[in-house]
Amino acid sequence: MIVSLLLTILLMMNYSSLPARAFLTHPETVWYFVCNVIFYKQTVTLPGIVDGIPNVMNGALWTLNSEVRAYFLLGLVAAFNVMSNKVLATTSVVLVMLVGYFNFGDLPTQLNLPLWKSVSIYFAVGVLFWIYRSSIILDWKVAALCGAWFIWFQGAPYFDVIAPIPWCYFVLCLAYLTPPLPLAQRIGDLSYGLYIYAWPIQLLVSYHVKGIGPWTHVFITLAIAASIAWLSWTLIEKPSLALKRYFMRPLDWQAAGLFFVRSLAGLLRRVFPSASSKVVNPPNAAAGREAVEDPADPTYSDGFSGVPVSKSRAHG
Repeated sequence: MIVSLLLTILLMMNYSSLPARAFLTHPETVWYFVCNVIFYKQTVTLPGIVDGIPNVMNGALWTLNSEVRAYFLLGLVAAFNVMSNKVLATTSVVLVMLVGYFNFGDLPTQLNLPLWKSVSIYFAVGVLFWIYRSSIILDWKVAALCGAWFIWFQGAPYFDVIAPIPWCYFVLCLAYLTPPLPLAQRIGDLSYGLYIYAWPIQLLVSYHVKGIGPWTHVFITLAIAASIAWLSWTLIEKPSLALKRYFMRPLDWQAAGLFFVRSLAGLLRRVFPSASSKVVNPPNAAAGREAVEDPADPTYSDGFSGVPVSKSRAHG
């Protein structure tokens, strides 16, 4: 994310009417970087961009803003220690979905944007799938029915609320019941890099290569963006993922929720320093806490990729 923003700024510096120093220190450039990197709100413009390049620098990043805010909202829900109980967790997620559907602007951390509304429903369904991950059986026949339903009922009443359930199931089957592509195993996971780097590359291809058809445009953009995505995967993403073993622990939902609440309280104290607020330390919750899964246990699974969905069950 940060690398994508910096790369966009450095590339577009060459297509601005401002001198390099003025461009880099311009408030609009600083605002573009800061707002996007802290997920405050999506900002897409840079100063002095020449005619011929639409001043929408990386519109695709709006989904990351929505996703991070959704995780923050999940942390607020988890603060009430409901995620350890399936009934309470399901009820909480469904209530959030209903509030979000009928009045999305009332949800904490979210903005009243129609696009965010639809994406957030998919996020909530994903949370439900995670809660019941040990009980969900992935089967191609069910996936085919879900895909057919999704296509057939396009435009039906409340389609945007119901559709995420069959569609998420279909996507999970594609992810976990299909063998990995040999090429993807050799070159790595370029999906994230393609997503965040393709937009500015498309802008520059449109500016420099005139009179080409849409497919030629796609192929040129794909070749350049895939190269940058490979570098990103090799030099940044893969080494970063290697560090996760130092941080992976069974998740304490109450502790995670309290962390989010305290972070929010700290932010509010900085924004409103005159307001007095106290954070009350909770009683020691260690006593009586149920045993959690041990990552060292070979049967441990952090999601759909582990033992809960066996091949025999997955294929009926």
